[in-house]
Amino acid sequence: SNGLLIVGGADPDDDSIGKKCIHQIAFNGNTFTKTVLTQLPYCTTNASCLTMNEKLFICGGYCGYDELSKCCVYDLDGTQAVTTIKDMNHAHVCGGICEWKERGNKIIVAAGYPKNKFVEEYDCVKNMWMDLPSLNEKHAVYPALLPSSNLLFCIGGVYHGDDDL
Repeated sequence: SNGLLIVGGADPDDDSIGKKCIHQIAFNGNTFTKTVLTQLPYCTTNASCLTMNEKLFICGGYCGYDELSKCCVYDLDGTQAVTTIKDMNHAHVCGGICEWKERGNKIIVAAGYPKNKFVEEYDCVKNMWMDLPSLNEKHAVYPALLPSSNLLFCIGGVYHGDDDL
């Protein structure tokens, strides 16, 4: 087990939390230790992350004043290699992410700050993102994505007290 992984992020009060790192938090009784596992190829905070087939997919996020469409994969199998994959077609900050098994184990990223309706599917074999039909409504911060057969449900994603979802 890799314990708890922290991907990117920023803390203005703690310079030890790097925006370009994957940290491992290992627990042992009432104590924990923090270790840098690897460096990311770009800085990110508020990225969407998913584990699938011994890999950690890291998609989008925010860096400085830029909304990101960048993506990379961290191998959890012991090699700890980080590989850059094709950029998404749209930037997703705090987007929802899931695996859609019925579509051939594709990765889906949808919505995100500042309330967008984009839905994208990643094909790991072709290293390609494809736009899917847009959501009916805009969703912002980390909505839950629930695929079921040929339907994708996007739930929540309210930002700063918005109640229009």
